[in-house]
Amino acid sequence: MISHFSLTAFVRGASDNLLTEYFQRAGSPLELPARTPKKQRAEAVVESIARLGDDERSRFESDFREVHTLATASGIRRIIDEVNYSARVRRKSARPETATGRDRRPDRAASDRR
Repeated sequence: MISHFSLTAFVRGASDNLLTEYFQRAGSPLELPARTPKKQRAEAVVESIARLGDDERSRFESDFREVHTLATASGIRRIIDEVNYSARVRRKSARPETATGRDRRPDRAASDRR
């Protein structure tokens, strides 16, 4: 069962480094208040997010909710399943043979002549 999402609890539980990196990559001017206890820092960040425009605020909340969802046992299984699926697809696409057993790679001799 997925636990209830709370933006304040999420920000309080997230590492400062990851939040800072997220805000930087998102191109957001938000910064974590320095030298502030974690609880007060989380409240200040949540208040700053609340003052953002609707689109940016919605994007942040959606991203954080997704991270929260993936941080559960079933979310971790989803991540592992995706990694396994992606690895199978990469292995399958890297095979040079077709169903007929012919080599699909371009002739190396032709490419060496160029």
